[in-house]
Amino acid sequence: MVSRLVTILVLIAGLTLASAASADVALDPVPSLAGFELLASVGYGGVTEDYRLKTEPYGAMFSLDLGYRWKTGLRLDAHATYGLGQSIAQTYERVVGREVELTSKAQSFTAALSVGYDLWIRFLLLRYSVKLGVTWMGWDLGDLHYSSLGGYSPMKGSALGFAWAPGLALLWPVQRFEYGIGFDYLLQTATHIPSAIMGQAIVGMKL
Repeated sequence: MVSRLVTILVLIAGLTLASAASADVALDPVPSLAGFELLASVGYGGVTEDYRLKTEPYGAMFSLDLGYRWKTGLRLDAHATYGLGQSIAQTYERVVGREVELTSKAQSFTAALSVGYDLWIRFLLLRYSVKLGVTWMGWDLGDLHYSSLGGYSPMKGSALGFAWAPGLALLWPVQRFEYGIGFDYLLQTATHIPSAIMGQAIVGMKL
């Protein structure tokens, strides 16, 4: 809960700064930046929820983003992210019976549509967006017998659920290219898929 509040406050602060800057900076986007663009990013995601059985389906993450930006700054795009995940050695405390030593492995894939807005702050673009889509997570709990966990979860499985993600990015356009950093707060609706905070380095080009 604390992590969510901190993230929301950071997003609100970024939007507030952008609004304040808009009073003093010419915000008319450069016409040459309107059109389709392709972005690629690499980053890292960490879960913000702690379940009895820990999984990390994000870890190192790789993303592709194809979008269209209008001269007004409005932007629509399709987004896909693959998370390699991590292995987590842990002690699972059963409600009844002895503790169980296990190593969980997980990975994830998120596909989403996004709507955003690019705001000029001198020579930089502040992009804020909201992504809506679905996340698939697959997990593997190793060689343990199913009954050793008291029926909590199958040894291997997957889950699919709706997700949404508010985000901020700061980009530096250089002719046809863009470079920058971004942050997303990925909120999951499925019970077995944890939410996450993600940061990434971004590179893109106008098509």
